[in-house]
Amino acid sequence: MMNLKQLRYFVRIAECGSLSKAADELGIAQPALSQQLRALEDELGGELVTRHSRGIAPNDLGTMLLSHFGTILNEIDRTPLLVQDLTRNPTGEVRLGVTTTAARALTAPLVAKVHESYPGITLHVVEAMSGSLSQSLQRGSLDLSILYEPKLLELDDGVDLMPMLTEDLFLISRNKGIVKNRKAVPFSLLEELQLVLPCYPNVLTKLLYELAAKREIKLNVKFEIDSLSSIIELVNADFCTVLPLVCLGREIEEGRVTATPITDPRVSWSVHVAAARKGVRSRAVRAVHKLLIEMVNEMVEGGAWPARLL
Repeated sequence: MMNLKQLRYFVRIAECGSLSKAADELGIAQPALSQQLRALEDELGGELVTRHSRGIAPNDLGTMLLSHFGTILNEIDRTPLLVQDLTRNPTGEVRLGVTTTAARALTAPLVAKVHESYPGITLHVVEAMSGSLSQSLQRGSLDLSILYEPKLLELDDGVDLMPMLTEDLFLISRNKGIVKNRKAVPFSLLEELQLVLPCYPNVLTKLLYELAAKREIKLNVKFEIDSLSSIIELVNADFCTVLPLVCLGREIEEGRVTATPITDPRVSWSVHVAAARKGVRSRAVRAVHKLLIEMVNEMVEGGAWPARLL
């Protein structure tokens, strides 16, 4: 059967124009080289060279195959470079889910970093609540996702979780009435405030309801809305909500809302990077996965994401 060694031998013979010279350059005995040439000719069913007094030269068939074999061998020789290039510069599409509360701080810098580091990757970012993202991840329509409190989500065995950080949740208000000027508020105070929360069973709402049930507190939830911007607008209309600081940088800095720590107990949740196991085998997904983890770490360490790394 024809093999790459025979192709290389034939190309070298044709380039040298001499069996003896080709044998010397290849470091094999001339009879062995002649035998390999005959085996190749037998496999192809025709002679490839013409022998003459000055040496050896490819005939018409040999000349045609010389170009063909040269192309094949060049592509084979390029394989390590192709592998190296793909490893350093992965290409393809990656579908990432980002929770609504994390998206305001994370999405823009992450997209810029992916574009800078891996221009061959097309990143599709889906912003939604944790529950929707976990379902999309398990259906296979997402490769990666930020998820909160995965223990409150119904996740199957096809998802790998990496704990990243824990962040506190704050009472968000316009700093009026009983909240005004307080350095902290007890969790029990939430039953006296008009709250607007994401729609149950959103992880945040579920977490607060479970904690309230343990404390025998009835939350005064006036509206449930799956829209961060609408929730913030309602806070500006004198309702209250509970959110992490990472999604409220502009509003707090401009004095439009106030974030008050919650105590007795302190309310917090864990943030994980989740990956679909079949998708994480993709080189592009692995690259974005690594960048995502690095960026979250950098944001926490630099103070852009008020949280504690796990």
